Amino acid sequence: MLDHTNLETLVKRCAAFRKVYARVCAPQLKQYQLSPSEVDILIFLSNNRTINTAKELCAFLGISKGLVARGIESLLLKEYVYIETDNSDRRIQHLFLTEEVQEVIQVLSKQRSEVEAQILKGIPQEHLDILVQTFDRINANIESITEANEHTNEHT
Repeated sequence: MLDHTNLETLVKRCAAFRKVYARVCAPQLKQYQLSPSEVDILIFLSNNRTINTAKELCAFLGISKGLVARGIESLLLKEYVYIETDNSDRRIQHLFLTEEVQEVIQVLSKQRSEVEAQILKGIPQEHLDILVQTFDRINANIESITEANEHTNEHT
């Protein structure tokens, strides 16, 4: 079983993938005048359609509320994202990509494929399959904990 430090290390290593991806994409995205946090937000939203609130972006990207807020504000001004208020809780706002950002997303997707090929080079498919199964199990455990916590909070 992993101890706390090793679990934190695993999370940091996952974040490192995104940072390498953002660095590799930077030269191709220069013409769009995007800040590093804007690139992080776009990458994350393009790869995670259902994790789309500012709070979730802070947690998953590991960046401050201020950076996320400024990034979102700038992306709204560029008309790269839009906001929809949650139907069940008006305090929650979901972010979605617009048609205007699709050219940027195409650049990101192309770079993502190239970076993934480099990162996964030399790793047998069986190992990758086990990795996916492991992360699926981790995600299921997290969802279970989240649901149990929400259920507990509803009754207190």
